[in-house]
Amino acid sequence: HEKLVPTDSIQVINFIEKNIHYNYLSLTESVFHKFIKLIAIQERQNRKKPISGLDIYNCVEELTKTDFNFITSGYDNTMRNGIAHGWIVYKERDIQYKGKRGNPVEFGTSTVIRMFDDMLDVCNGLCLAFKVFYILNKENLENIPEIVINGHSILQ
Repeated sequence: HEKLVPTDSIQVINFIEKNIHYNYLSLTESVFHKFIKLIAIQERQNRKKPISGLDIYNCVEELTKTDFNFITSGYDNTMRNGIAHGWIVYKERDIQYKGKRGNPVEFGTSTVIRMFDDMLDVCNGLCLAFKVFYILNKENLENIPEIVINGHSILQ
């Protein structure tokens, strides 16, 4: 984020609501998931497992078993679900997120902001890594067929 974080607890909550939550959800759904899905597909194919059902939760679970587990540090599934479905409880200095099932998680406001920053850093790093990979391997990648799962390109 480009803004200074306010110091008053009500202003911090407003800042998170207006600047962090929507952007965190956008990053996880539109950027993070697309990049890690490529890695998760490769990991499953290496183990000769089916690649169907790789939603963001399953992709993250797949990566936690690999050397790519560091990529998932800014992601919390319960937080993502809480933001996506409006299951958020604001407290004085903490925010509680409820998921589809299981126990809710609670983070301090500074942790929520740090998780967003971490997610942004990871997405930027993945974008750079794939761009460099593409530039270095452009000639070899022209004949690779598009991967389509359930009628959707994995890069859409």
